[in-house]
Amino acid sequence: MDATPLVPDPLLGQILGERYRLLAVLGEGGMGTVYRAEHVVLRKRMAVKVLRPELSADQDLVRRFQQEAVAASAIGQENIVDVTDFGRTAQGALYFVMEELEGQGLSVLLAAGPPPLERALLILAQVCRALAAAHGRGIVHRDLKPDNVIVVRREDGTDFVKVVDFGISKNGAGPEPGRLTTRAGFIMGTPEYMAPEQGASATVDHRADIYAFGVLAYELLTGRLPLRGETAIATLLEHQTKVPEAPSQLRPGLPPALDALVMKALEKRPEQRQQSMFEVAAELTPVLAGLGLPPVYERAPTPAPRFAPGSGLTQRFESLAGPGSALSRSTGRGATLALEEGQTAGSRRGRGRRARYGAALVLAVAAIAVLVALRRAPAPDAAAARAPGERAAAARGEPTPAPPAPAPDLPSQTLTVTPAPSRAEQRISPPARGRALGGRPASGDNRGRKLDDLKPDPF
Repeated sequence: MDATPLVPDPLLGQILGERYRLLAVLGEGGMGTVYRAEHVVLRKRMAVKVLRPELSADQDLVRRFQQEAVAASAIGQENIVDVTDFGRTAQGALYFVMEELEGQGLSVLLAAGPPPLERALLILAQVCRALAAAHGRGIVHRDLKPDNVIVVRREDGTDFVKVVDFGISKNGAGPEPGRLTTRAGFIMGTPEYMAPEQGASATVDHRADIYAFGVLAYELLTGRLPLRGETAIATLLEHQTKVPEAPSQLRPGLPPALDALVMKALEKRPEQRQQSMFEVAAELTPVLAGLGLPPVYERAPTPAPRFAPGSGLTQRFESLAGPGSALSRSTGRGATLALEEGQTAGSRRGRGRRARYGAALVLAVAAIAVLVALRRAPAPDAAAARAPGERAAAARGEPTPAPPAPAPDLPSQTLTVTPAPSRAEQRISPPARGRALGGRPASGDNRGRKLDDLKPDPF
């Protein structure tokens, strides 16, 4: 038995910003800790996410931390966690304040198997509304997965969904509105849920989220991922080259229109998927109606104005944080990671680390370059597994945004993997109550285990 005494968290009991008393630790990770807090005047329970003080000088991490707070705050939709404040601790660490969620990650629910069809569809409808709102603000999540969907069970027994963790999101402001790219040289996301273009470091827009929604829907309906390799590289290859079997092959009796919706969302080419979450909603609503469930939207939604970085919360945060950019380096099932493109001849940094992967990884990486080049050919024919999806939005008067310009053919690229530093530690996420935005409780459930280093996905 380990008799080493536990070191108390020095922030517990402290009051941040003269308003928020930290009461308990809800979760922790490589970037910092999520605390349960209470407003000292209003007596309202909150959650506070605090960046580790020693990381606050790293502008990449600071910008990513800022990005998470600003994106969630800017969207302002009920199915996205609400971020209300931010500041610095007395020790100089950045923090932001959000609502505390008395719920559990969707991954915990899936550990017990796929939920009843009606429950799965109502969860998907709420995720659909959350993503539509984010896209309406020009924000692409880029890391939608069960760990980032929190399900709060209400007193009446219904589920209320919150989408969390916008730490690697992108906003579409710039010379080409709606056209979003990854940071040059890096592929960011969780391999099991990454669209083919995201895994190839090609141009990424909101349709990558539609693909991830398709993966999430497939998993909710069948209890299995549509595609999964033995390694992260192999998983990316699966998404590039293989067409999964239809969900009804694994769960007979699913409505054909639901099969069609999911398989269309999982199309390899962005232009062959639904072109907006409103289109997904239009296809999902008849399925809901067939089971006597309410539509995705009770009335036609009004698309929100696009979010313009540099205003409001962004400016206030930048006065604390300063400039920077985001990257991620973590591995493991369900973990967000970044793959780094092959370096130019003049760049030598990091070659020693990459050499440790050996010949097998070199071959796997070379395979990606070949297979991505083959992406210029038409995607495998999966028409037999699909039926045409319904198009009811126009008839009901729902707004359907103009389709973005077709995504370009995926370029042929050579990719190398940047391994986690040797000091990475493995943390296991349990089921937990009181989970806040991206918060990972400290011990328990094996699902979604991660290797955390100094630059992992937000916990």
